[in-house]
Amino acid sequence: MARLEFSGTRDTAPRWMGDYGDRQSLLPGGVRVNKYKFAESNSIRQISSGVLLGRRANATHWEPVNNNLNTTLSTILTAVVASGGTVLPVASTSGYRAGDVLSIAAADYTIASNGVNDLNSTLTITAGLGASAASGVAVALKTAVAHDDFYLLAYDIDDANRNPDATLYRHQALVYYNYLPEYPFTGLANVLTKIKELYQTTQGG
Repeated sequence: MARLEFSGTRDTAPRWMGDYGDRQSLLPGGVRVNKYKFAESNSIRQISSGVLLGRRANATHWEPVNNNLNTTLSTILTAVVASGGTVLPVASTSGYRAGDVLSIAAADYTIASNGVNDLNSTLTITAGLGASAASGVAVALKTAVAHDDFYLLAYDIDDANRNPDATLYRHQALVYYNYLPEYPFTGLANVLTKIKELYQTTQGG
């Protein structure tokens, strides 16, 4: 990932944004990002506008898009789960589905039918854990799944730990791609191709 350099706020449009953040160029309603998918420094997770975000269909949280355009939906346990336990309290259930295979402490488990509880933020698995797992242990899909939706993040997020709310930049809006934070997209050719597919892109002078 390129070093994040902040380029604008809700009062001043980012340099890469060709349509200046008016209501016609922003998606209404707002969304939330999965903070665990962004780097943390000094207990702060800063996210630069212009990052391409993606999600699995119907997921409630968005995350940065890698060059494979896929995700493992990484989250963490928020409490200790004893050996044999089947109910996993997690930081985020967004994007997980019944039948998904999870990797937890190098072992694989399957999410049960009706095993995704968004209200209580738990995942229920079909067989109990082979060994107890501590709070903070990583929970992720064994096999990555493709992102189904993609949008550019319209404004900087100062600290996703405190506020993960985000605004998305509408498709077909104008983008100066050489001002985006990942430019020149070394090793991220597929990300740039996706941006050019979704937006009216040109090089800023």
